[in-house]
Amino acid sequence: MIGKIKHLLSKPPAEIPKIVAVKFTLAFGTLWQRLFPPAISMRKFRRRLGLSGSDQDSLDAIGLLFGSFFPSVDKGTAHDRLPPLGGAEIQEIITGADRVLDHIFEFLGSGPVELGKKINWHRDFKSGKVWPKNKVENLKLVDLSDDSDVKVPWELSRFQHLALLGRAYIFTNDEKYAAEFVDEIEDWWAENPCGVGVNWGCTMDVAIRAANWTWAYYFFRDCRSIEPEFWLKYFHSLYIHGRFIRANLELGAVRGNHYLSDIVGLVYLGIMFKKTKAGRRWLSFAAAELEREMDHQVFPDGVDHEASTSYQRLVAELFLSAVILFKENSINLSQGFLERLESMLVFTQVYTKPDGNIPLFGDADDGRLQILSEETRLNINDHRYLLAVGAVLFNRADFKRAAGRFWEEAWWLLGEEGRQKFESLPMSGEAPGSKDFNDGGFYFMHHEDYYMAVDCGPVGLRGGGGHGHNDALSFELYVGDKTLISDSGTYVYTADSEERNRFRSTFAHNVIVVDGKEMAELGTGLRLWSIADQARAKLIT
Repeated sequence: MIGKIKHLLSKPPAEIPKIVAVKFTLAFGTLWQRLFPPAISMRKFRRRLGLSGSDQDSLDAIGLLFGSFFPSVDKGTAHDRLPPLGGAEIQEIITGADRVLDHIFEFLGSGPVELGKKINWHRDFKSGKVWPKNKVENLKLVDLSDDSDVKVPWELSRFQHLALLGRAYIFTNDEKYAAEFVDEIEDWWAENPCGVGVNWGCTMDVAIRAANWTWAYYFFRDCRSIEPEFWLKYFHSLYIHGRFIRANLELGAVRGNHYLSDIVGLVYLGIMFKKTKAGRRWLSFAAAELEREMDHQVFPDGVDHEASTSYQRLVAELFLSAVILFKENSINLSQGFLERLESMLVFTQVYTKPDGNIPLFGDADDGRLQILSEETRLNINDHRYLLAVGAVLFNRADFKRAAGRFWEEAWWLLGEEGRQKFESLPMSGEAPGSKDFNDGGFYFMHHEDYYMAVDCGPVGLRGGGGHGHNDALSFELYVGDKTLISDSGTYVYTADSEERNRFRSTFAHNVIVVDGKEMAELGTGLRLWSIADQARAKLIT
């Protein structure tokens, strides 16, 4: 206790009340969860939603409680609203979905791995470690004494592959994809009761799972082979996910993509249960928090405060998805919020190299909210699909020019009406020139096929490190048709703490090393996302 008090008093005076408030909120949330556990029975779920009669009657009643989802799948049947893809693109979807049928997955640089007939949802298939099916609060999620990576089971249980199965189903009408969807979900329920096991250990991943399960419903809802009983259990589980997220928010005095993911998960679930008391509460809370987090997490120039181009994409994807859902449900966000989101996309436009790829500043774990095309899944360093979405939302011809085309990912988010609006925009607007982002500390030079990006910003997460690196004054250089000088990127988190620190060290970046020392102290042990706020680059004009 004395140590904790000393640690608190070491913080800047202005931060202490915020930290105390967060600690109190978290303690209250823990007490609330013990008194009112997120998991509720099917009987109580039916009563809260006013359901009665047969499973089909209840399912019909639940459908009346929904808000509007993304326009590509919300109205009519999915088979009536297919994106205009070529034969090769459709075949790529089918090939990818068939790999899922064979339980072949690839995460975090693993390469394709076949998981066998029965998936072990608690296993890191890269290291072989299996977490026991104990209450999540009793699990040791991160163990630096071995080479395990808890993100592997978390990534698998995000269920982002369901969108691949769903798209294959609507293009082929083949029931085998629906059967795989049902089999996986039922097996996951049996192996992962609420609050038990590794897959409840990170609220962010619970929220992303809920978002992807919501997408899956819209892809498979017209499938006649799926029984009403299954869908009723499905909505029951989603409702429990919402209660779990609300009770386990990843709060902090300084917040990042984890907390934002929690909030966006509540947006998806709030829309799904829009006409229920819980859904209205989730939506109201999420709307207020989105406004607050845009102001907190994104600098006025549009740069996310985590100082990572990869996480910039994730945060933009989270905000964009929420904005589209709010627009479809006539929920307004402030003009200041929208202007800052537009600035985020300006940053994306400017940091994109002439070949469409990004500079590799900061951490990268390929994090996404949802993956709605094989192209964006495979080309992880191409963020131009975000600009296609932004072109439509903000009526920006220059975003259209930078995007190049209306990507499949954009079609699923905006539908055919969005595609038509995109096509109506002129293919004009100037290519990005040299531009500075003083708040976030990034500077870019563009001239024809010459490009340079310089990091002159603060340590990530407002001085805490987070997903930033010891890369002050580091740069990338692109000439002709290739990157000549590249950032080192990031390839490991907890599986190898020494390698983790090596990739975020001064020595790994394109900077001068003075006396063989780090420019700022890197956290060790479990502090692998900590960097001392000791290296502050300064712009001299």
